[in-house]
Amino acid sequence: MRRIVFPLLILLSGCMIGPKYVVPTTQVPEDWKGPSNEAVASANLENWWELFDDEILTDLQAKVLEHNPTLYSALQRVSEARAISGIAWSTLFPQVNLDPSYSNTNELIKLYGLPSSLPEIPLIQRVHEMSYALPLNMSYEVDLWGRFRGTYKTAKLAVEAEEAAMRGSLLTLTTELASNYFNVRTLDMQLELLEKILDVYKALLDLRQSRYIAGLDSYLDVGQAEEALANAEADYQDSVRQRNIFENAIATLIAVPASEFHIVRNPLRDPPPCVPADLPSSILARRPDIVKAERVMAAENAAIGVAYTSLLPQVQLTTVLGFLSPVLRDFLNWKGRYLDWGTNIRQFIFDAGRRVSEIDAVIAAYKAQEGIYRNTILTAFQEVEDALTSIEQQMKQSEQLMISYTASEEVEELSRLRFDRGLVNLLEVYNYEETKLTTARNLMNVIGLRYQSAVQLIKALGGGWEGSLDPSSEEEGSPCESNDCN
Repeated sequence: MRRIVFPLLILLSGCMIGPKYVVPTTQVPEDWKGPSNEAVASANLENWWELFDDEILTDLQAKVLEHNPTLYSALQRVSEARAISGIAWSTLFPQVNLDPSYSNTNELIKLYGLPSSLPEIPLIQRVHEMSYALPLNMSYEVDLWGRFRGTYKTAKLAVEAEEAAMRGSLLTLTTELASNYFNVRTLDMQLELLEKILDVYKALLDLRQSRYIAGLDSYLDVGQAEEALANAEADYQDSVRQRNIFENAIATLIAVPASEFHIVRNPLRDPPPCVPADLPSSILARRPDIVKAERVMAAENAAIGVAYTSLLPQVQLTTVLGFLSPVLRDFLNWKGRYLDWGTNIRQFIFDAGRRVSEIDAVIAAYKAQEGIYRNTILTAFQEVEDALTSIEQQMKQSEQLMISYTASEEVEELSRLRFDRGLVNLLEVYNYEETKLTTARNLMNVIGLRYQSAVQLIKALGGGWEGSLDPSSEEEGSPCESNDCN
């Protein structure tokens, strides 16, 4: 009988039930709606921030990778998922335990049903029983329907999902740091320009006061100059506040107390590098959130098969092999050998619909995750399109502001020539210089926004791309290249 049962169980253990997993089809556009720059000379960068060619940024990113507590927690969650997967793997094998024991029992018992032919024996007896045992217990539930293999598969998919989540945390942290860093550098650029604006407003106020004393201006003109100076000073202080806040955020990201961290002033000088977008389909394999959503969906699908196995019979094999004896001298010899083996089969009959409801719940969870997966893909395409649109429109905006800045610079130079020849007063020169610096400030704001859009595109693409630094694609004559902004 044993020669028939065991091969049959092994054969049946190859069965697995449940729906076959197929990745849901999604509509993938052939190209981006927003303009995507073509790379002239491309290079595959493992660390995307290296494209900005900024040593300080590269150093800060290295500190994030090494010290950030959020990333450390994400790595530990991956380790936890792998450990859980190891637990699920262990259920595929027999469980063997060695349970040595010794018992010494002394108790009263009452006897019933003694034959009348026996001499009179007291019905209450004191019994002293000793037992020495050294059993080796083995239990194994045959995986007839793939319940344990399905559980292990679910655990493996959970590991892959956590790994994708960890990469998502890495992408979020590195792009967040880059965003804060470029905010700091944009504010450095703003502070540098605001200091020049303050100098102009102070000189303008002195001129207005002198003209007022000379009777050439009214006090209204003096008040307006004081108002402009105070507003510029308020803008300067607000920029200092914002810079400190972004600097503190960077300190937290690299796990340094904010009070002990400082970044030296380093204003932006050039527009951001060109970031060409890959083909739309490649984003599906790159973005960590899409990979995570798909792996979670696959795990939910595997859980459906596991849930179905609860409706089917479960077969468990048990074996106990060892020594058992009431006498110590016969304990560990052939006379005290002990063997017990058997098979248990369990099949549920009635549970008031509990198992069916559990199956319905798992199926609903899978369908819900399928919706999350589809929405994640749609959100990814939206984010890329948003970033591409922002980059394109901000580039056009900066081109127009560059034209405006160049014109205001020429007008300011002409007014100085006119002043040198005595054709206009110094007030006109200051007014034109104020206009030029205000235009430069607007242009600097757009340059900072372009860096933010570049970082957002990197995040939307999943953290890597084939990028290029094409000098011909950059604007010529940035306002920061002139002597007025240095």
